Amino acid sequence: MSANSSSRIGCLGVFLVVLLCLSLLFNGLFIVGGVVGAQEPRKFRETLVTDPAAQVKTKIAIIRLDGLIASSLPGAVGDSMVEDLKLALKQALDDSEVRGIVLSIDSPGGEVTASDNIYNAIRKAREQKPVVVSMGALAQPIPLRMKRPLPAALVSSCSRSTIPKRWAKWGSSW
Repeated sequence: MSANSSSRIGCLGVFLVVLLCLSLLFNGLFIVGGVVGAQEPRKFRETLVTDPAAQVKTKIAIIRLDGLIASSLPGAVGDSMVEDLKLALKQALDDSEVRGIVLSIDSPGGEVTASDNIYNAIRKAREQKPVVVSMGALAQPIPLRMKRPLPAALVSSCSRSTIPKRWAKWGSSW
């Protein structure tokens, strides 16, 4: 080997060692940053639908389920749209001011497994707070399965006069 070729390997070797060290440094920083800077779980933004009366301190959570039901679809907050729905239900259940949950479904259906996961999440939520389902125009058999375990189910054609009575039963007003 000539002296010129060994100096090239030496420069290449030094470059690779420096690159490896930088890679290890950045990986270490990411690991330490992930452990030290652990964030609180992301939450959904609350939107005020109507102005409450001055004496009303309770809320009704409205959770929308629109479009195809699939665990492969990305979610806004969670890993999937199914995880988003579970997180929204958990957020509503953890909020002491929420007296009931309205699940607004406007979906043509989708995966059986994803629908079953949603069904189980709704069933568990119903054990803690009242859950009411509002079915939209696209509601098909799989989303209808979600409505089955809910005793107080509404259809999208329910009138404005029936909703306040149900909300009054929960201790809230329209």
